[in-house]
Amino acid sequence: MKRILMVAAAVTAAAIPATTNASTAVSGEAARGGQDLQITFVVSSLNGKPVKIKKFKFKNLTATCDTGGPIDVSGKIGGSMPINDKGKFDGKVKDGGAKVLVDGEVKQGGAKVKGTIRAKGNFNAGQGCDSGKVKWEAS
Repeated sequence: MKRILMVAAAVTAAAIPATTNASTAVSGEAARGGQDLQITFVVSSLNGKPVKIKKFKFKNLTATCDTGGPIDVSGKIGGSMPINDKGKFDGKVKDGGAKVLVDGEVKQGGAKVKGTIRAKGNFNAGQGCDSGKVKWEAS
């Protein structure tokens, strides 16, 4: 089941390292969108070529709202996001009137990943929320 959570508490910015034997785990931080935004994911490779993004999670993506905000949005993109021949990927999660969109690009054989993330819609008490496109980068 896909889930988007609204989190009110702020957490100090920190990269969350993850480990796995089959893939490379990376984390990133945002250029804007809340100083405590955390993004983690796993780049899965086949024969040294990145082929998909797995376990994409985001936490504390700050969105302003028409009512009941600002809020911090947290959640994950279910399944995996395939990486095309140009190194690009995208994914989304929807929950009722809320959605989070992510897109990105894998460079240097998976050593650098950058992209944008955006939360938009109604998140619990926050109505008419939008984080705008937030740039992030992991290397």
